Amino acid sequence: MNSAISSHHTPVVAVVDPNLAVTESLEALLRAETGYQILTYNLPVQAVENLKLTPPDLIIAAFKMPEMNGLRLLGEIKKMYPDVPRVLLTEEADMECLIKGINEVGLFQYIQKPWNDEHLLLIIKNGLANKNLHQTLQDKIHEIDQVLNQRNVLFEAQNVMQRELTLAKQVHTKLLLPRKIRLNGILINVQYKPSFEIGGDFYDVISLANHRVAIMIADLTGHGIQAALCTALLKFAFTAFKQSSAEAIEILQGMNEILYKGLPQDIYAAALLAVIDTETWKCKIVNGGIPHPFLLSRRLGRVEKLFASGMMLGLFENNVYEPGIEAEIQLGKKDTLFLFTDGLTEIRQRKDSFFGDHLVADTIIKFSAQTSESIIKYLVHTALEFKKGSEHLDDITVLAIDRSQNPRQRKHIS
Repeated sequence: MNSAISSHHTPVVAVVDPNLAVTESLEALLRAETGYQILTYNLPVQAVENLKLTPPDLIIAAFKMPEMNGLRLLGEIKKMYPDVPRVLLTEEADMECLIKGINEVGLFQYIQKPWNDEHLLLIIKNGLANKNLHQTLQDKIHEIDQVLNQRNVLFEAQNVMQRELTLAKQVHTKLLLPRKIRLNGILINVQYKPSFEIGGDFYDVISLANHRVAIMIADLTGHGIQAALCTALLKFAFTAFKQSSAEAIEILQGMNEILYKGLPQDIYAAALLAVIDTETWKCKIVNGGIPHPFLLSRRLGRVEKLFASGMMLGLFENNVYEPGIEAEIQLGKKDTLFLFTDGLTEIRQRKDSFFGDHLVADTIIKFSAQTSESIIKYLVHTALEFKKGSEHLDDITVLAIDRSQNPRQRKHIS
């Protein structure tokens, strides 16, 4: 549970509820499942006074309490610690109360009694990680803004910016997986070509519960330092579901919730998830703004476009967000699933001539006798040849996903 929390600080979680059984139950759960420091209070006034001396990293408060209700208490905490995530514990989903809470005290989330332990732990984990990542993003962006404002020392500012770019590139490079990935009987080959020193495309792979693997390809708006920092949040939003039993749609919805709250204004992400059951080889695909993937069947000698589409991530709250319809395929022994960002299909030859889906499909069929690794190399090469010197300012990322020829090789990615 502590993977997203700084190893130099033990997170402090405060719980305020007038019911002693509730505070004891939550304290027992958190002590058993986490390494957090737990503070419990049954009187809200006492909680406010004590928390002045011990700043919390996250607070959970019941709505109905004597002396002051939960919203008022959370409002006092907001005045003292504006960045601390505030969670309301309610007897029932009172929409008027929740809207008031969001508008007045900036609730991070609410939990309805009786709670689900796994759901509650995930909310706390995401809240703590969101606090840390938000602070890191704000600090870094603030540093960059300060550098850019030093116009009177241009040469020094340029040197500082170059160092920041180098650091951001190192961060981005460490976040990316290798160009060849083997995990639980799946082989993934990658072609990644950023248009700038630091790109906005990203890909990642995690193990899920029940013999499943989740593969993500994403495209963040922007490039450079901002893209590198936001990629860290995107990776956290995805890997938060590692070893979970969540379905593809649930993962995309959970990622949207984190990105909506954590991404800077005007930054959003397109992302596609493919979840493969490595025992049945059924693959479920849910899309949030990435081009439609293609499935190559070498046995049938054809390429099929898989129609899965949905809304981009980080634009809307979860009560508005729609992940789209889930597509499901059977991944055969000689089949290859191709995922790619729009940097491939939107390469232009002339003003209105795009490389497009049809040339992607034609190229895959043309080289279908080759290995998947060779096909995506030819695919990127053909697309870049297509533009014939025209400027192209977008990243290109292509993933080729196969069943490994050596199914016993079940290497894990940490």
